[in-house]
Amino acid sequence: MKVGKLKALKPFVVKANKSIQWYGERNDFPQKIKTILESSITGRGCFDVLTKFVVGQGVSDLALREMVVDEEGSILNDVHELLAVDNARWNGFAIHVNYNALGQVVSLSHVPFENVRLSMPNKETGEVMGVYVHTNWTGDFDVIKKFNQNDAKFYPFFNPDIEVILQEVEAARLKALDDQDNKGKDINGWDVYNGQILYYSSAGAKLYPTPFYEPSVTDMSSEEGLSTVMNRNVNNNFLPAGLIVERINPDQSEEMQTQTEELFEQMQGSSNSSKLGYIAVSDMEAIKMMAFTGNNYDKEFSQTQLSVPQNIGRSFSQPPILRGVDVGSNFGSELMSQAYKYYNSFTSGQRVIVDAKINLVLKYWYMDLGGLKVTTTPMTWA
Repeated sequence: MKVGKLKALKPFVVKANKSIQWYGERNDFPQKIKTILESSITGRGCFDVLTKFVVGQGVSDLALREMVVDEEGSILNDVHELLAVDNARWNGFAIHVNYNALGQVVSLSHVPFENVRLSMPNKETGEVMGVYVHTNWTGDFDVIKKFNQNDAKFYPFFNPDIEVILQEVEAARLKALDDQDNKGKDINGWDVYNGQILYYSSAGAKLYPTPFYEPSVTDMSSEEGLSTVMNRNVNNNFLPAGLIVERINPDQSEEMQTQTEELFEQMQGSSNSSKLGYIAVSDMEAIKMMAFTGNNYDKEFSQTQLSVPQNIGRSFSQPPILRGVDVGSNFGSELMSQAYKYYNSFTSGQRVIVDAKINLVLKYWYMDLGGLKVTTTPMTWA
């Protein structure tokens, strides 16, 4: 077989839309992934374990851990945790950075990665110059404020070169002067400067990443579907017992027909299963019961319920014992210790990249940090 003939579906497509590269067919790939992940029992459990190990025990150095890093009073350890969770979920994260007039970093904050979209390449240079940030790309919160792509705020990529920063500040000042509301005002560029965003993606510097567990998203969706089917069966007496057929009675009022339908609805559901209903009719042949014979899918359901969680667990490369699966050893201390050691090793790369990017920003911090660097303390099993 020729490899060239093999076809595979891409996890998502990238489309051009005005000045923005869409992240998926409808620009909702991360939002869809997040919804499916949180709707799957096994997927959510695996992800919780994954984030636990990627976040670790937080920033090791106490001085850095408690350091306030933005105007909202956020401490570095909190920002570090948010970035680590994003990296676990998306294989990417975004850090907002702002400067003082000396080109020193005075603010470091987390930007939810699902809110970030890459800009289109510059028509002259072909370079992607930055990202747009919006909290409502998919229009889910239109009841609060109608989505408008023009409301997305642009941020250039992280570049601590003082000359680049000053050029961006001046560009922000000139743009503000073009605003009719600012006519005649003395605009200070630093007052209208948005800062920069350090964008990290495992797929490449200016590309959208794919979560490493993405191949199991179909299984997660299947698991959510299984839960829905079981819930529906329980609340509707499992399988439909039959179809009630009633002869049309021209003398029966609409009100009487509605009362009959409501009675049958009250007889449905898990709390009412096997109850008897009583209906008085003048003609014994006016109502009949047509019994259904349902197919038994217990074997197929059982097999699916067994294989789906296993597939999801494998996609996270996660020892079953870490997600509470009975492995026949009664959760022995030695087995758990080995699982912790393995998963700390598996997630070490994600911890290292978060630490490295934060340290890159702190290299330009406005205060002398005395050579302190962020390192994450891994999880331990006592």
